[in-house]
Amino acid sequence: MSDGTEVSAEDLKAFLQEANEQIQLLDEDIIRLERETDNVDLLQEIFRAAHTLKGSSGMLGFQQMTNLTHAMEDVLDKLRKGGLSVDGDLVDALLQALDGLKVLTEGVDQEGEGNFDIAPSVVALRFILERADSRSQVAGAGLSLQEAIAATKGAAAKLTESGESGLAVFRVVVTIDKGTDWGAVRFFQVLNDLSTKGEVVVSVPSQEEIEAEKAGSELRAVFLTSQAADEFRPGIEAVEDVQSVTVEPWEGSEPVSEDRPDRGEDRRVINLGREARGKGVGDQLEMAATKIETLQTIRIDVDRVDELMNMVGELVIDRTRLDQLSRDLQKLHGEDGLIGELAATSRHIVKVVDELNESMMQVRMLPVGTLFNKFPRLVRDLARGMGKSVDFVMEGQDTEIDRSVIEKIKDPLVHLLRNAIDHGVEIPEKRRAAGKPETARVLLSARHDQGYIVMTIQDDGNGIDVEAIKETAVKRGIISAKAAERMTEAEALDLIFESGLSTAKETTEVSGRGVGMDVVSRDIQSVNGMVKVESQPGEGTTFTLRLPLTLASFQGLLVESANNTYAIPLSYVKETVVPEPKAMSTVMGKRVLNLRGAVLPVMDLAEACGMAANGDSERGKFIVVVQAGDSPVAVAVDALVEQQEIVVKSLGERTGQSKGIAGASIMGDGKVVLILDVAALMKSASQANSNGAQAGRRAL
Repeated sequence: MSDGTEVSAEDLKAFLQEANEQIQLLDEDIIRLERETDNVDLLQEIFRAAHTLKGSSGMLGFQQMTNLTHAMEDVLDKLRKGGLSVDGDLVDALLQALDGLKVLTEGVDQEGEGNFDIAPSVVALRFILERADSRSQVAGAGLSLQEAIAATKGAAAKLTESGESGLAVFRVVVTIDKGTDWGAVRFFQVLNDLSTKGEVVVSVPSQEEIEAEKAGSELRAVFLTSQAADEFRPGIEAVEDVQSVTVEPWEGSEPVSEDRPDRGEDRRVINLGREARGKGVGDQLEMAATKIETLQTIRIDVDRVDELMNMVGELVIDRTRLDQLSRDLQKLHGEDGLIGELAATSRHIVKVVDELNESMMQVRMLPVGTLFNKFPRLVRDLARGMGKSVDFVMEGQDTEIDRSVIEKIKDPLVHLLRNAIDHGVEIPEKRRAAGKPETARVLLSARHDQGYIVMTIQDDGNGIDVEAIKETAVKRGIISAKAAERMTEAEALDLIFESGLSTAKETTEVSGRGVGMDVVSRDIQSVNGMVKVESQPGEGTTFTLRLPLTLASFQGLLVESANNTYAIPLSYVKETVVPEPKAMSTVMGKRVLNLRGAVLPVMDLAEACGMAANGDSERGKFIVVVQAGDSPVAVAVDALVEQQEIVVKSLGERTGQSKGIAGASIMGDGKVVLILDVAALMKSASQANSNGAQAGRRAL
């Protein structure tokens, strides 16, 4: 609760709106800061957001939030002034504090600050400051030689090339008398002597720090030379005030010096807050994140937008009905004056309703960046937790898509990204051994393509082992061994979307239980979308999602079968065909179509939907070729009606689950049409064809 401060409902609402905006900005910018460490403007923006939160929370008496943002502000201020450098621990501490702010904000929305303990987060931030202060007193004391190599341009390359040139690499540690007033001079003499006998790749403290007299009593260096240790060591020992000299081959790492803070202790303190929060607060954080996303993406009640969209949908149906009646009357009564006026009015209403529908669609449209911007934190935390280095790239954040589609695809995208980090991307050592850069690249992109949105999740990791997929599928009884032998690579890759199939050798918190990819496929298909996977062993994997821009309506092809009218989403339709009799044949009891050399299984639409009995030769005179994967299917229908915009209507719970039917709509003549679930029908047809083929082989 606030400290006795009276907060009005209006003040609280204004505060929450501003707080959620600043927290969202911090969530995105802190992740960017880890990549753009020298971006002064970005750092200033982060500092300004924390300062704004501190001021507004302090005005309303929210003391915990004020104290936490004050601690963040101290760290950011020292960072602005050059007293700190951006590293993983600093970013971890800032993100940990940000998580606390999210939970506190959720508590404020419930007329209080909640019971979140900010102490671990504040301790982690204070530790960052204290560590920086201790390092400034003894320059370079907190740095390891590995860190110095990573921070020095060209150092790693020199060490890599040393093996080819035949040069030896040594770790040299020199300590001098702590009581001497000439410490910097002695270290300068040591470096100067070493430079005459080889090359000092890096030193801690550096030469610049020594020249600025920021040196302690120990010098550590990585030394590249053609001499043996016994040849260059005497020169160092001869320098006055030198107490000890250690020379040993450089193995790429070094023990922790007594003069330097233990990095493991750093990590323990930085992670203190996460361990202290516990599951209950984690649940609060998830709720807070959801609330922040809702408030940030739309300013009016979402249910009200959906209600308006439904009303516009009804107008679209009535518009079509009015237009149909106008044309029917013109056919009956010719050029009657009143009929002409009705036709003109009908055309105007059609125009206005179309514009209204388009405007409402724009209201519901959001840039996918509102969803994408949640993922850098997810990828960073996963990669860091698994010891992997990942460059996460996002493209096309300005691409717009319906809010309802964003809600449906969030979970599939999360799973695909987690899968890429866990299964796809290798640890740095394995990437280095394979001749790859240690830092993997994961790409998430979005673009418009002919009225649809195409999203891509791509990694340059291991790729998918097709043979392992087949082997696992056979063991699980998903396919037979003979079916596995006949499968193309694309068909085998599609097996990963089967429930219970996982090739992971170990079960982790992220994946490996054989669940997830089937949910991805189902969720994408539920929005009339398609998902395709491509992979090259050792080179990486690409998942491509093709999605409609909206779920409220779509362009569909109307067809008739067994006196019923169906709507097929155009995203699945490849072409329509009037087949010649000789192109149709029967193989193993199943009808097939020879289409320009390609043999396609034929599915009778009415039979597949359970609307007609088998064997009516008068039906199925037209073919609609549909595709929801790599294998097209020929759908036999009685008539092709027209292409039309379809307004989606739910069938309701009382109708139950209808085979192959995803929903319904109403046409201009008042007739109800059924919207096909093409993916489900194709899966059913594929299983039927497989069973029929196996039965045919057994009979033979």
